[in-house]
Amino acid sequence: MKKIVSWVIKNLILILSLSESVFLLFCHRPMREGLDDCIFLLPLTVFVCFLAAGQIYRYHRSGIGLKIFYALIVIRYLVLPFTIYLSYGETDYYMSSAVSPSSYHVAVLVMCIELIIAVAVIARYYPRVYRLTSVRQQPLPKPPKTITPAGWMVLAFLFIIVLIRINYVIPSMNIILFKHSDANAGVWYEDIIISCIKAFLFAGFMQYVMNHKSSTHQLLYYLIAVLLAFLNFGMYFGSNRAYIVMTLIATLTIYFYVYPEYRKISAIVLVPAGLFCVATMFVNKQFGESLSSFSVTQLSAKKISNLIELYVGGPWNYASGFEATVGRYLPDLGMMTASTINKFALANIPGFRWLRGIESGCGSCYPGSSYAWEVYQSSMGRYGNSQILSGPMEILMIFGRAAGWLLSVVYQFVAVRLLIKADCIEKTVLDVKAKYLFAWLGIMLGMHWCYSPLLLLWIWSKFALFYGLILLVNNRIVIKVR
Repeated sequence: MKKIVSWVIKNLILILSLSESVFLLFCHRPMREGLDDCIFLLPLTVFVCFLAAGQIYRYHRSGIGLKIFYALIVIRYLVLPFTIYLSYGETDYYMSSAVSPSSYHVAVLVMCIELIIAVAVIARYYPRVYRLTSVRQQPLPKPPKTITPAGWMVLAFLFIIVLIRINYVIPSMNIILFKHSDANAGVWYEDIIISCIKAFLFAGFMQYVMNHKSSTHQLLYYLIAVLLAFLNFGMYFGSNRAYIVMTLIATLTIYFYVYPEYRKISAIVLVPAGLFCVATMFVNKQFGESLSSFSVTQLSAKKISNLIELYVGGPWNYASGFEATVGRYLPDLGMMTASTINKFALANIPGFRWLRGIESGCGSCYPGSSYAWEVYQSSMGRYGNSQILSGPMEILMIFGRAAGWLLSVVYQFVAVRLLIKADCIEKTVLDVKAKYLFAWLGIMLGMHWCYSPLLLLWIWSKFALFYGLILLVNNRIVIKVR
């Protein structure tokens, strides 16, 4: 049955992509200059790639990273060109028009090359990586560890820090359906600590449930698991939409893995709460309103198209980023160092803030700001929440056009290889705590087209870095307790 469904979906994608490319090629209408004569290449590239390597579709089974990545391919290369066509390619205030129509030619060409590289890497390396990781993840003589004494000691230490800073933590905390943030009290490392505590408690408890499937207390375990899952994605600080989405999907992935028999009821309980959380932050950050006062009448074909293009890294992101690199041909090591430290969460934690001194001492060899994303926005003269410098264009900004194109290809290759690795480990690892980490990493890497490399560093270093360290201490350090 699964093979039949895969065959149907694969051929449906082939038919839709070919039909859309033909439609966009021959059905002309006024659009952005430079985009109107080449946008048909996006769905056509999907057709060519899936015709040549359609077997990669089935690789997403039992994992989450490739599912996210394949969904992004559909949105980016099939849905987005059609919404741009319907909206006549119009852009809002924050999306300033490209100076040269040829910038859109470059943007579409880069997007096509990215997809070709990604499909080629998945087709070439996924079977080999999956086979190797499956061999390494042999069944253990004992069930995987839950939370060990070393893990509890780390959690206790972190909890004490939270208690000391409780007067700052409580006002800044959001709990969906129950509490809104009263003020931003400058909570930073406390956010990281609480994110790691609640994620590790959730994953550790789910491991305990897996180790005690024959217990008579399954109903109690299920209720506790629902509560911990809700707190894991529903308790948050600030409005970092990417982190909340990744946490929500990773939480549901682990929950459905441990409770496959309760998939439907769990989805009814948890998914609406998670979607409410994401919708609340999206509307608040994108439109400056509360969800209760927002009306769908504010959305138009132009608005919907612009939002999709901004969030998935569409032609405008690439064209505007390419034009911001004009005149930059040599590597800017000062900008690279300053931008990297600025987006590395460790630099904001007590004991490591000396890194800020290095950051402030770095200057760009070009006039303007020391940070790549600020140069990007200043090149347009407009600033917005969703103006994210895309991956290859940020590399061009920092390393210059001379070496930047080659490094952009290397970056795409490495990003997809890491996605494959995370997806394969998530599928095969038996430790639920590790499965949560690699599911989260797979989701992040599956969305790498939506963010710049330094923004991915920001997202990774705010959670996965510290969660991984706690997991390492929990599994590797042995403390005997009488």
